[in-house]
Amino acid sequence: MRKILGIDILPGESPLRGGETRYACVWLINGAIKRKYNEITLRDLLNVVKKQKVDAIAIDNIFELAPSKEHIIDLLKHLEFPPKIIEVTRIGDKRYKLESIASSLNLSKGRLSPIDTAEICAKLAFMGIGSEALFFEEETRIVISRGRSPTQGGMSKERYRRNVELLILRLTKEVKKVLESKNIDYDLYVRKAVSGLESSLFIVYAPRSQLYGLIKRKRGYDVQVEIEPVSKSEIEFVPLSSVKKIKREPDRYIIVGVDPGISTGVALLSLDGHIINVFSRRWLSRRQLIKYLSSQGKVLVVATDVNPPSLYAKKLASSLNAILFVPPKSLSIDEKREVVSNYIAKTASPLKIKDAHQRDALSAAIKALCFYRPKLEDVEKELDKLELGLPSSEVKALVIKGNSISDAIQKVSEKYFIPPPNRYIELKEKRDVEGLYRALKRLEDEVVKLRIENKNLRIREKELINEIKEKEETIEKLLSFQSLE
Repeated sequence: MRKILGIDILPGESPLRGGETRYACVWLINGAIKRKYNEITLRDLLNVVKKQKVDAIAIDNIFELAPSKEHIIDLLKHLEFPPKIIEVTRIGDKRYKLESIASSLNLSKGRLSPIDTAEICAKLAFMGIGSEALFFEEETRIVISRGRSPTQGGMSKERYRRNVELLILRLTKEVKKVLESKNIDYDLYVRKAVSGLESSLFIVYAPRSQLYGLIKRKRGYDVQVEIEPVSKSEIEFVPLSSVKKIKREPDRYIIVGVDPGISTGVALLSLDGHIINVFSRRWLSRRQLIKYLSSQGKVLVVATDVNPPSLYAKKLASSLNAILFVPPKSLSIDEKREVVSNYIAKTASPLKIKDAHQRDALSAAIKALCFYRPKLEDVEKELDKLELGLPSSEVKALVIKGNSISDAIQKVSEKYFIPPPNRYIELKEKRDVEGLYRALKRLEDEVVKLRIENKNLRIREKELINEIKEKEETIEKLLSFQSLE
């Protein structure tokens, strides 16, 4: 972060005043103070952010900027290049007094004035102290739909409707082409119409900033293109000085049935057949679903009710490193109804299916579980014989992934019974050798590249020498002709 604005709300001020709220502000560039503002309104502060393309705003409490998460998001959405919002008093999972932090780092002693507070906030952020408040997912939503005008003057209503539907279709194709040319991942949902499209929705798996210059917002009378970053349900704080902590992987392994569409159905089953959850949600992106599934357990299988499977299901399984289960042929509506009703009755589940998306997702998960159930029952029998107390879920997971039951039991036994240092040394040596090999391969490639460049330079050198000789001979001839005259 090169350009940082440290700010502190002035005494007696309230963020409820909006653009007229007054702050003390210190502007840092590469750690040096560029300018101080003893008093500046929020409106003027945001103008500085826009004009100077500030990298970060540092503050001791983010709610001094605005009274709620929604208000802060609204502020950031109006900025073409939103800065990072750094709460310098939040370190890890705890918040500390700014005075205490400043004193411990010998930045200041005693009571701090607003301008002192703003300066310290900026310096702490530059030092990498504090946490960044994340308000948006790494996703952007693009909606292409009708404009505000119902008809165009001089044109029949039906003809105008056809033109708008074709225009939406054309814009959708253009956006699709741009995203694919830049290798940007996305999901596309459309509402088809007689002549083209009624509307289209892109869920783009990239931050809003990555789309600047590629896709433009449009608000016309015929069609409109809305581009908005996807907001997080809750503010996420990520420490500046360390990598985001990864949660310990849960031991629960699950089978997920999915029925993608504008409204996506999702069903979760445990390996013992317990229905964990069934739900459907509109505009459910893969990233949102992956985040939810990761909080529920380790996904082993992603199941679909259709053959061939949708691209959404393929990408979901690939992202989760899970097996994609596809039935031999697409399940009929009657078959799905029968599978679900029989299963719910057999398991005495109080679950009530609310729509066809939930039914289709659950039927896919049940079919997958039935496919693997004979092997899972064999695992239970083998483990009962051994009486080693091994976790059956881990053995079952390996079997589902393609290991034989004996190999799976061996791998889990080694994990629990062989001393960790031996495994660590073995794996470390293997990684070291692989790392050295990759480094050697890169160097060899670089040598080959340099040799080719050297050869080309030598050829070019000879060409230039010959060109110089030819020009020298030409000059000599011209001079000799002049002397004869």
